[in-house]
Amino acid sequence: MKYFLIIFLGLSYSCIYSQGNITGSFPALKNQLVKLTGFEGFRTYTIDSVKADENGAFHLTFGKKDHGMGYLAAIDNRPFIVVL
Repeated sequence: MKYFLIIFLGLSYSCIYSQGNITGSFPALKNQLVKLTGFEGFRTYTIDSVKADENGAFHLTFGKKDHGMGYLAAIDNRPFIVVL
């Protein structure tokens, strides 16, 4: 029972504070800022942003509160819709 409680608490902690990740590679976006934007009602907000490397690879994170629809955008503001 003691081990079950320790495992349960450990898993609960990791689920509460978990984050999602988006990793991608768009060669056309090399060395550009890639921004993950979320929706809150009719307003939008920036969740995370990162500069893509010389190959166009990037890694973004989002939290548990950032669920639903969002989009990725670069400097040219062409959106790529994502489900968070």
